[in-house]
Amino acid sequence: MLKKILSLSLLITVFLFCFTAGCSVLGGGDTVDIDQMELLMKDAESRVSSIDWNSESPGNIRAQLSAAELQFSTVFDTLSEANPDNEDDTRRIYALRTMSCTYLELVSSMRELANVVEHRDNADYYAAYYEEENWLNEMKASDAALASARNKLHSAQTRINGVNMNLVPLFMQADIIELKVEIEQMNILMTNLAEEYAKVLS
Repeated sequence: MLKKILSLSLLITVFLFCFTAGCSVLGGGDTVDIDQMELLMKDAESRVSSIDWNSESPGNIRAQLSAAELQFSTVFDTLSEANPDNEDDTRRIYALRTMSCTYLELVSSMRELANVVEHRDNADYYAAYYEEENWLNEMKASDAALASARNKLHSAQTRINGVNMNLVPLFMQADIIELKVEIEQMNILMTNLAEEYAKVLS
């Protein structure tokens, strides 16, 4: 009976780690400070959520996204090397790895959205000077960047929607839900923008 329990525990551990495979190759080794990794991810989340899309320049937005991306990558890669001591740590790592990997895909989508904004700003500039051809080229480039952003957002949405909430610690479930809501709000924004572009460029 003990062997069966140990085997089941091992299978659960393998499942939790394999589920989030795709962002990096799993390693195996040292114990890590999970609390420190959680704080690092919170800081990266704050960096992303503090971006003011209405006033900040695309270049500044990309710089903030790159900084956050480095933090999310550190969290994911470090936890991929973790050797958890117990089931609680295993569940925390599962949640943190899934969220950090999702955020990496979300950041990639946001970077494309910054390109959307940049091309749109250029289009507005050309429109002010009645340069129709340049305006059209910039609008098409903006539309293409939007399509790429939506594809990457879909990847993030698919990953976070695939989380098994039964395997997520209760105190972290609100963070998962919050991330799902954030992605859905971005999806609505991008869908509306795509519909606008379809009308303008038709």
